[in-house]
Amino acid sequence: MKSLFLLDQNVIYLNHGSFGACPRPVFEAYQRWQRELELQPVLFLDRKVDELLRTSRARLGAYLGADADDLVFFPNPTTAVNMVARSLASPRTAFLRRGMRS
Repeated sequence: MKSLFLLDQNVIYLNHGSFGACPRPVFEAYQRWQRELELQPVLFLDRKVDELLRTSRARLGAYLGADADDLVFFPNPTTAVNMVARSLASPRTAFLRRGMRS
């Protein structure tokens, strides 16, 4: 399992939740996308990214058994949870907001 990560093989990492490394195949795919973006940023961001995200949501939706239009990507779990908490308008959820700090 350790060989799947780029982590220093001489160190034992116990905290993959907060500062975990991604597996090599994921990192390599990320680098391929990053290179495509860097080669032609305007083409990628202006003409390709929306369709790529639609395709990703469709594939994820098929895997989860969900409608792609009901799926949203976030940069990280904290942002996602924050968005969900802020979208709750019910008085029953007031206890969630009272404990949160801005």
